[in-house]
Amino acid sequence: MPSLTQTEWERWLHQVVSVQMTARTLMQGLPYTAEMWKRGQGGVPAIGSDYGGYTVTAYGGVITAVNEKGGAGIWADDVNLQGCSVNVHSTGHNGIYGEKSITLSDGEITVRSDTANGIYSPGNVTVSGGIVNVDAGNGTDNTCGILAGGVFEAKEQARVIVDNKGNAAAIEGAQGVVISGSEVSSISAHSNGIWTGNDIKITDGANVTAEGANPALWTRNGIEIDGSKVTLSGKSDGIWTPEGSISIRNSSEVKVTVSGGALAAGGGNITVGGSTAELSSENANGIYAG
Repeated sequence: MPSLTQTEWERWLHQVVSVQMTARTLMQGLPYTAEMWKRGQGGVPAIGSDYGGYTVTAYGGVITAVNEKGGAGIWADDVNLQGCSVNVHSTGHNGIYGEKSITLSDGEITVRSDTANGIYSPGNVTVSGGIVNVDAGNGTDNTCGILAGGVFEAKEQARVIVDNKGNAAAIEGAQGVVISGSEVSSISAHSNGIWTGNDIKITDGANVTAEGANPALWTRNGIEIDGSKVTLSGKSDGIWTPEGSISIRNSSEVKVTVSGGALAAGGGNITVGGSTAELSSENANGIYAG
């Protein structure tokens, strides 16, 4: 093997670790710990590789990934953690980063990122069953708790808890947000509880709580609440959709306590059918449809 610098050696080592984790399914579920404050140069992921072409896949494992050297906790093209107990902490980068996708299933996953996104993929982020708890940002610009460039989806009785202290949304799904039969609590200290450039669907008995300094739920193309419970609070609007409609139906329960407008649809209709909507607005109209 040619002579390697310390940084090159660390990158090679973590590529090998990534391949072993995929091939051996995390050593058949045995614990794996990567602690980057003890070795390595800045910018190297604790688990995985930022070179591309690698996948981190684990089944039933116990994973601890702590990075105090400026890199991510976990970084790969695709991250797939199933039935795992995971604790990730990065002081200077994303907690978990998947270049193509992130799938978290039936596990108990805690992610803390001090200055960047907790969980981030330019593709889709899917939580299927299990518990995901994210604490992200410290007043940092453009930092989300969970950020998907594609669709964020919570399904199959997942429980997702996000507390974002960064200046972006607690949960952002650029191409859509789908919450089905799951519980989501999403709090943003400085922005939206949930944000999407497309639409939001909350269905099949989901229970969503969102709070933000900006509208608790911001959706460009509208929102559908079907047979679910939604509780919203904050310093701005409850739901704001500039180009879409708001539909609340099928025995849904919506409670909004905000300073701005409770329900606001700038480009469509607001429909409540066979459901209850309890609205409280301090400084604006309770309902606005443009």
